[in-house]
Amino acid sequence: MGVGESVFDYDGLSLTNIRRAVDVFVDEGRRNKVRFKTVVATEDPLRALEQADASLSNTEIDVTEHEDHYRVAVTKRIKRTDLEDGHRLVESDFALFQIGETDIWAAVTGHSPDQFEHGPLWVLGKSEPMLSTFFASSDDLAEILYQLKASFPAETEIQARKTVAYSRDEEGEISFKQRPFEEIFAVAADKGNYVDKMRFTVKTGDTIRLDAFLSRDGKLKFLGGDATRFFEDFLPIVAAVGQQKADLFGHKERSAETGELNELQIDFDTAHFKAPEDTEKLIRALDGLPNANLTVYHDNPYAHLSILDTIDGSSCDVFVTDSDTVSIVPSYRGSFNSLMRVAEQLSRELEEGEISEGTPEEQTMADFFPT
Repeated sequence: MGVGESVFDYDGLSLTNIRRAVDVFVDEGRRNKVRFKTVVATEDPLRALEQADASLSNTEIDVTEHEDHYRVAVTKRIKRTDLEDGHRLVESDFALFQIGETDIWAAVTGHSPDQFEHGPLWVLGKSEPMLSTFFASSDDLAEILYQLKASFPAETEIQARKTVAYSRDEEGEISFKQRPFEEIFAVAADKGNYVDKMRFTVKTGDTIRLDAFLSRDGKLKFLGGDATRFFEDFLPIVAAVGQQKADLFGHKERSAETGELNELQIDFDTAHFKAPEDTEKLIRALDGLPNANLTVYHDNPYAHLSILDTIDGSSCDVFVTDSDTVSIVPSYRGSFNSLMRVAEQLSRELEEGEISEGTPEEQTMADFFPT
Protein backbone atom coordinates (compact mmCIF):
# COMPACT_ATOMS: atom_id res chain seq x y z
CA MET A 1 0.00 0.00 0.00
CA GLY A 2 1.52 3.28 -1.07
CA VAL A 3 1.52 6.64 0.66
CA GLY A 4 -1.95 8.18 0.66
CA GLU A 5 -3.76 5.00 -0.33
CA SER A 6 -6.85 3.91 1.51
CA VAL A 7 -6.65 1.44 4.38
CA PHE A 8 -9.60 -0.27 2.70
CA ASP A 9 -7.57 -2.11 0.06
CA TYR A 10 -7.92 -5.24 2.17
CA ASP A 11 -10.41 -8.07 1.73
CA GLY A 12 -12.91 -9.11 4.38
CA LEU A 13 -13.71 -5.68 5.75
CA SER A 14 -14.15 -5.56 9.50
CA LEU A 15 -12.84 -3.28 12.20
CA THR A 16 -10.34 -5.99 13.16
CA ASN A 17 -9.01 -6.07 9.60
CA ILE A 18 -8.86 -2.29 9.48
CA ARG A 19 -6.74 -2.33 12.63
CA ARG A 20 -4.39 -4.82 10.98
CA ALA A 21 -4.32 -2.67 7.86
CA VAL A 22 -3.34 0.34 9.95
CA ASP A 23 -0.38 -1.59 11.37
CA VAL A 24 0.74 -2.80 7.94
CA PHE A 25 0.23 0.59 6.33
CA VAL A 26 2.55 2.37 8.76
CA ASP A 27 5.12 -0.44 8.72
CA GLU A 28 5.34 -0.28 4.92
CA GLY A 29 6.47 3.33 4.79
CA ARG A 30 8.28 5.58 7.23
CA ARG A 31 6.26 8.57 6.01
CA ASN A 32 2.89 6.80 6.14
CA LYS A 33 0.44 8.22 8.65
CA VAL A 34 -3.00 7.05 9.71
CA ARG A 35 -5.27 9.95 10.62
CA PHE A 36 -8.22 9.94 13.00
CA LYS A 37 -10.94 12.43 13.93
CA THR A 38 -13.07 11.85 17.01
CA VAL A 39 -16.58 13.25 17.43
CA VAL A 40 -19.52 13.01 19.82
CA ALA A 41 -22.59 11.21 18.46
CA THR A 42 -25.37 10.52 20.95
CA GLU A 43 -27.36 8.76 18.21
CA ASP A 44 -26.38 6.48 15.35
CA PRO A 45 -24.44 8.77 12.96
CA LEU A 46 -26.02 7.33 9.81
CA ARG A 47 -28.84 9.90 9.74
CA ALA A 48 -26.36 12.77 10.16
CA LEU A 49 -24.29 11.49 7.23
CA GLU A 50 -27.39 11.08 5.06
CA GLN A 51 -28.52 14.62 5.87
CA ALA A 52 -25.08 15.99 5.04
CA ASP A 53 -25.19 14.17 1.69
CA ALA A 54 -28.60 15.66 0.91
CA SER A 55 -27.58 19.21 1.84
CA LEU A 56 -24.20 19.46 0.07
CA SER A 57 -24.47 20.24 -3.63
CA ASN A 58 -20.74 19.86 -4.27
CA THR A 59 -20.24 16.60 -2.36
CA GLU A 60 -21.40 13.03 -2.79
CA ILE A 61 -21.35 10.85 0.33
CA ASP A 62 -21.85 7.12 -0.05
CA VAL A 63 -22.23 5.19 3.21
CA THR A 64 -21.89 1.40 3.45
CA GLU A 65 -22.94 -0.20 6.71
CA HIS A 66 -20.75 -3.01 8.06
CA GLU A 67 -21.21 -5.02 11.21
CA ASP A 68 -18.94 -2.87 13.38
CA HIS A 69 -18.36 0.33 11.39
CA TYR A 70 -19.50 2.49 8.51
CA ARG A 71 -17.43 2.91 5.38
CA VAL A 72 -17.89 6.42 4.00
CA ALA A 73 -16.81 7.27 0.44
CA VAL A 74 -16.60 10.98 -0.38
CA THR A 75 -16.35 12.79 -3.71
CA LYS A 76 -16.00 16.55 -3.40
CA ARG A 77 -15.86 19.07 -6.24
CA ILE A 78 -13.89 22.22 -5.43
CA LYS A 79 -14.36 25.20 -7.75
CA ARG A 80 -11.10 26.12 -9.53
CA THR A 81 -11.34 28.67 -12.35
CA ASP A 82 -7.71 28.01 -13.31
CA LEU A 83 -8.49 24.40 -14.28
CA GLU A 84 -9.97 23.31 -17.60
CA ASP A 85 -12.98 21.61 -16.01
CA GLY A 86 -13.52 24.50 -13.62
CA HIS A 87 -13.14 22.34 -10.55
CA ARG A 88 -10.83 20.01 -8.68
CA LEU A 89 -12.11 16.57 -7.72
CA VAL A 90 -11.07 15.10 -4.36
CA GLU A 91 -11.98 11.47 -3.67
CA SER A 92 -11.48 9.82 -0.31
CA ASP A 93 -12.97 7.27 2.02
CA PHE A 94 -12.85 6.54 5.71
CA ALA A 95 -14.19 4.18 8.34
CA LEU A 96 -16.38 5.53 11.13
CA PHE A 97 -16.60 3.39 14.26
CA GLN A 98 -17.79 3.68 17.84
CA ILE A 99 -15.16 3.57 20.59
CA GLY A 100 -16.39 1.01 23.08
CA GLU A 101 -19.75 1.79 24.66
CA THR A 102 -19.18 5.56 24.66
CA ASP A 103 -20.86 8.28 22.61
CA ILE A 104 -17.50 8.88 20.92
CA TRP A 105 -16.94 7.81 17.32
CA ALA A 106 -13.70 7.90 15.35
CA ALA A 107 -13.11 8.38 11.64
CA VAL A 108 -9.94 6.72 10.35
CA THR A 109 -8.19 6.94 7.00
CA GLY A 110 -4.78 6.40 5.45
CA HIS A 111 -5.26 9.19 2.94
CA SER A 112 -3.18 12.33 2.43
CA PRO A 113 -3.69 15.55 4.43
CA ASP A 114 -5.60 17.06 1.49
CA GLN A 115 -7.97 14.09 1.32
CA PHE A 116 -8.32 14.07 5.10
CA GLU A 117 -9.35 17.73 5.04
CA HIS A 118 -11.85 17.34 2.19
CA GLY A 119 -13.04 13.88 3.27
CA PRO A 120 -13.70 13.10 6.93
CA LEU A 121 -13.06 16.61 8.30
CA TRP A 122 -15.36 18.16 5.70
CA VAL A 123 -18.14 15.60 6.10
CA LEU A 124 -18.05 15.52 9.90
CA GLY A 125 -17.98 19.31 10.07
CA LYS A 126 -21.04 19.52 7.82
CA SER A 127 -22.80 16.95 10.03
CA GLU A 128 -22.95 19.32 13.00
CA PRO A 129 -24.68 19.47 15.42
CA MET A 130 -25.63 15.76 15.31
CA LEU A 131 -21.93 14.92 15.08
CA SER A 132 -19.94 17.33 17.24
CA THR A 133 -16.31 18.04 17.92
CA PHE A 134 -15.28 17.99 21.57
CA PHE A 135 -12.34 20.01 22.82
CA ALA A 136 -9.82 18.75 25.35
CA SER A 137 -8.14 21.25 27.66
CA SER A 138 -4.41 21.25 28.40
CA ASP A 139 -5.17 19.41 31.64
CA ASP A 140 -7.20 16.85 29.67
CA LEU A 141 -4.34 16.28 27.22
CA ALA A 142 -1.88 15.85 30.08
CA GLU A 143 -4.23 13.41 31.84
CA ILE A 144 -4.56 11.36 28.64
CA LEU A 145 -0.79 10.96 28.53
CA TYR A 146 -0.53 10.20 32.25
CA GLN A 147 -3.10 7.43 31.89
CA LEU A 148 -1.45 6.11 28.74
CA LYS A 149 1.91 6.00 30.50
CA ALA A 150 0.35 4.10 33.42
CA SER A 151 -0.84 1.38 31.02
CA PHE A 152 2.78 0.47 30.20
CA PRO A 153 5.55 -0.94 32.43
CA ALA A 154 6.87 1.35 35.19
CA GLU A 155 10.09 2.21 33.36
CA THR A 156 8.18 3.61 30.36
CA GLU A 157 8.60 7.28 29.44
CA ILE A 158 6.58 9.50 27.13
CA GLN A 159 8.61 12.09 25.26
CA ALA A 160 7.15 15.07 23.41
CA ARG A 161 8.72 15.34 19.96
CA LYS A 162 6.85 18.37 18.64
CA THR A 163 4.49 20.63 20.56
CA VAL A 164 2.36 23.60 19.56
CA ALA A 165 1.25 25.89 22.41
CA TYR A 166 -0.45 29.28 22.30
CA SER A 167 -0.56 32.31 24.53
CA ARG A 168 -3.52 34.71 24.56
CA ASP A 169 -1.38 37.59 23.30
CA GLU A 170 1.05 36.04 20.84
CA GLU A 171 1.22 33.61 17.95
CA GLY A 172 1.69 29.88 18.40
CA GLU A 173 4.93 28.61 19.87
CA ILE A 174 6.28 25.48 18.20
CA SER A 175 8.83 23.39 20.07
CA PHE A 176 10.85 20.59 18.49
CA LYS A 177 12.70 19.87 21.71
CA GLN A 178 12.36 16.25 22.72
CA ARG A 179 11.62 16.20 26.43
CA PRO A 180 9.24 14.53 28.90
CA PHE A 181 5.63 15.51 28.30
CA GLU A 182 5.27 16.42 31.99
CA GLU A 183 7.82 19.19 31.49
CA ILE A 184 5.98 20.53 28.43
CA PHE A 185 2.73 20.98 30.31
CA ALA A 186 4.45 22.45 33.36
CA VAL A 187 6.23 25.08 31.25
CA ALA A 188 3.01 25.93 29.39
CA ALA A 189 1.16 26.39 32.68
CA ASP A 190 3.92 28.63 34.06
CA LYS A 191 3.72 30.83 30.96
CA GLY A 192 -0.07 30.92 30.96
CA ASN A 193 -0.15 29.12 27.60
CA TYR A 194 -2.45 26.36 26.45
CA VAL A 195 -1.23 23.26 24.62
CA ASP A 196 -2.91 22.79 21.25
CA LYS A 197 -1.27 19.65 19.85
CA MET A 198 1.63 17.30 20.41
CA ARG A 199 3.50 14.50 18.69
CA PHE A 200 4.86 12.06 21.25
CA THR A 201 6.61 8.71 21.58
CA VAL A 202 6.07 6.07 24.23
CA LYS A 203 9.37 4.28 24.98
CA THR A 204 10.21 1.39 27.26
CA GLY A 205 13.98 1.27 27.36
CA ASP A 206 15.12 1.55 23.74
CA THR A 207 11.85 0.20 22.34
CA ILE A 208 9.33 2.61 20.84
CA ARG A 209 5.96 1.28 21.91
CA LEU A 210 3.92 4.02 20.28
CA ASP A 211 4.53 7.03 18.05
CA ALA A 212 1.42 9.17 17.89
CA PHE A 213 -0.13 12.63 17.76
CA LEU A 214 -3.02 14.21 19.66
CA SER A 215 -4.71 17.59 19.60
CA ARG A 216 -7.32 19.42 21.62
CA ASP A 217 -9.89 19.22 18.78
CA GLY A 218 -9.81 15.44 18.55
CA LYS A 219 -7.51 14.97 15.57
CA LEU A 220 -5.15 12.05 16.18
CA LYS A 221 -2.45 10.22 14.24
CA PHE A 222 -0.87 6.80 14.48
CA LEU A 223 2.71 7.08 13.21
CA GLY A 224 4.40 3.94 14.47
CA GLY A 225 4.72 1.34 17.18
CA ASP A 226 1.99 -1.07 18.18
CA ALA A 227 -1.38 -0.32 16.54
CA THR A 228 -3.10 -2.59 19.05
CA ARG A 229 -1.96 -0.35 21.92
CA PHE A 230 -3.21 2.67 19.97
CA PHE A 231 -6.67 1.15 19.48
CA GLU A 232 -7.04 -0.64 22.81
CA ASP A 233 -5.32 1.78 25.20
CA PHE A 234 -4.96 5.24 23.68
CA LEU A 235 -8.33 5.59 21.92
CA PRO A 236 -10.41 4.55 24.97
CA ILE A 237 -8.57 7.11 27.13
CA VAL A 238 -9.31 9.84 24.58
CA ALA A 239 -12.92 8.65 24.37
CA ALA A 240 -13.30 8.90 28.15
CA VAL A 241 -12.40 12.59 27.96
CA GLY A 242 -14.89 13.05 25.14
CA GLN A 243 -17.60 11.28 27.12
CA GLN A 244 -16.96 13.54 30.10
CA LYS A 245 -17.52 16.54 27.81
CA ALA A 246 -20.66 14.95 26.36
CA ASP A 247 -22.06 14.40 29.85
CA LEU A 248 -21.17 17.91 31.01
CA PHE A 249 -22.36 19.90 27.98
CA GLY A 250 -25.16 17.65 26.73
CA HIS A 251 -28.89 18.04 27.47
CA LYS A 252 -28.53 21.45 29.07
CA GLU A 253 -31.43 23.13 27.26
CA ARG A 254 -33.97 25.00 29.33
CA SER A 255 -36.93 22.72 30.06
CA ALA A 256 -39.90 23.42 27.78
CA GLU A 257 -42.26 21.88 30.35
CA THR A 258 -41.10 23.56 33.56
CA GLY A 259 -38.90 26.42 32.38
CA GLU A 260 -36.15 25.08 34.62
CA LEU A 261 -32.72 26.48 33.81
CA ASN A 262 -29.42 24.65 33.61
CA GLU A 263 -26.16 26.49 34.10
CA LEU A 264 -22.52 25.88 33.29
CA GLN A 265 -20.06 27.71 35.52
CA ILE A 266 -16.46 28.49 34.58
CA ASP A 267 -14.13 29.31 37.47
CA PHE A 268 -10.82 30.93 36.49
CA ASP A 269 -7.61 31.03 38.48
CA THR A 270 -7.24 34.71 37.61
CA ALA A 271 -9.66 37.44 38.69
CA HIS A 272 -10.24 38.81 35.19
CA PHE A 273 -13.19 41.03 36.12
CA LYS A 274 -12.09 43.12 39.10
CA ALA A 275 -13.31 46.41 37.62
CA PRO A 276 -16.41 47.18 35.51
CA GLU A 277 -14.30 47.98 32.46
CA ASP A 278 -12.74 44.50 32.65
CA THR A 279 -15.93 43.00 31.24
CA GLU A 280 -14.67 44.15 27.85
CA LYS A 281 -12.33 41.14 28.00
CA LEU A 282 -15.30 38.81 27.84
CA ILE A 283 -16.90 40.72 24.99
CA ARG A 284 -13.68 40.64 22.95
CA ALA A 285 -13.22 36.93 23.65
CA LEU A 286 -16.69 35.93 22.48
CA ASP A 287 -16.89 38.41 19.61
CA GLY A 288 -14.53 36.19 17.64
CA LEU A 289 -16.66 33.04 17.95
CA PRO A 290 -17.26 31.71 14.40
CA ASN A 291 -20.80 31.06 13.16
CA ALA A 292 -22.38 33.06 15.97
CA ASN A 293 -24.07 36.41 16.56
CA LEU A 294 -23.22 38.26 19.77
CA THR A 295 -25.52 40.70 21.56
CA VAL A 296 -24.36 42.76 24.55
CA TYR A 297 -27.29 43.58 26.84
CA HIS A 298 -25.17 45.40 29.37
CA ASP A 299 -21.53 45.48 30.41
CA ASN A 300 -21.47 47.47 33.65
CA PRO A 301 -20.98 46.55 36.42
CA TYR A 302 -21.14 42.95 35.21
CA ALA A 303 -21.50 41.76 31.64
CA HIS A 304 -24.59 40.06 30.23
CA LEU A 305 -24.18 38.75 26.70
CA SER A 306 -26.37 36.63 24.45
CA ILE A 307 -25.04 34.28 21.77
CA LEU A 308 -27.05 32.94 18.84
CA ASP A 309 -25.42 29.97 17.13
CA THR A 310 -26.02 30.17 13.38
CA ILE A 311 -25.14 26.50 12.87
CA ASP A 312 -28.21 25.10 14.61
CA GLY A 313 -30.12 28.02 16.12
CA SER A 314 -28.99 27.35 19.68
CA SER A 315 -28.71 30.30 22.04
CA CYS A 316 -27.37 31.00 25.49
CA ASP A 317 -26.79 33.87 27.87
CA VAL A 318 -23.34 34.52 29.31
CA PHE A 319 -22.92 36.40 32.57
CA VAL A 320 -19.97 37.60 34.61
CA THR A 321 -21.07 36.48 38.07
CA ASP A 322 -17.88 37.21 40.01
CA SER A 323 -14.41 38.60 39.45
CA ASP A 324 -13.20 35.12 38.48
CA THR A 325 -16.41 33.43 37.35
CA VAL A 326 -18.50 33.27 34.18
CA SER A 327 -21.85 31.51 33.88
CA ILE A 328 -23.37 30.11 30.67
CA VAL A 329 -27.17 29.65 30.74
CA PRO A 330 -28.61 27.79 27.71
CA SER A 331 -32.00 28.73 26.32
CA TYR A 332 -34.73 26.33 25.15
CA ARG A 333 -32.43 25.26 22.34
CA GLY A 334 -28.88 24.72 23.55
CA SER A 335 -26.99 21.95 21.80
CA PHE A 336 -23.83 20.24 23.01
CA ASN A 337 -22.10 21.48 19.88
CA SER A 338 -22.95 25.11 20.58
CA LEU A 339 -22.10 25.11 24.30
CA MET A 340 -18.83 23.27 23.70
CA ARG A 341 -17.82 25.91 21.13
CA VAL A 342 -18.59 28.77 23.52
CA ALA A 343 -16.54 27.19 26.31
CA GLU A 344 -13.63 26.48 23.97
CA GLN A 345 -13.64 30.08 22.73
CA LEU A 346 -13.27 31.30 26.31
CA SER A 347 -10.50 28.77 26.94
CA ARG A 348 -8.51 29.95 23.93
CA GLU A 349 -9.09 33.69 24.30
CA LEU A 350 -9.31 34.18 28.06
CA GLU A 351 -8.18 31.25 30.22
CA GLU A 352 -8.74 27.53 30.61
CA GLY A 353 -11.01 27.55 33.64
CA GLU A 354 -12.66 24.79 35.63
CA ILE A 355 -16.05 24.02 34.08
CA SER A 356 -18.84 22.56 36.20
CA GLU A 357 -22.60 22.42 36.46
CA GLY A 358 -23.90 25.46 38.30
CA THR A 359 -27.09 26.14 40.24
CA PRO A 360 -28.75 29.11 38.55
CA GLU A 361 -30.72 31.58 40.60
CA GLU A 362 -34.33 32.28 39.72
CA GLN A 363 -34.42 34.42 36.58
CA THR A 364 -37.09 36.84 35.36
CA MET A 365 -37.57 38.32 31.91
CA ALA A 366 -35.97 41.52 33.22
CA ASP A 367 -32.73 39.61 33.78
CA PHE A 368 -32.55 38.72 30.10
CA PHE A 369 -33.93 41.96 28.64
CA PRO A 370 -32.88 44.76 30.98
CA THR A 371 -34.23 48.23 30.44
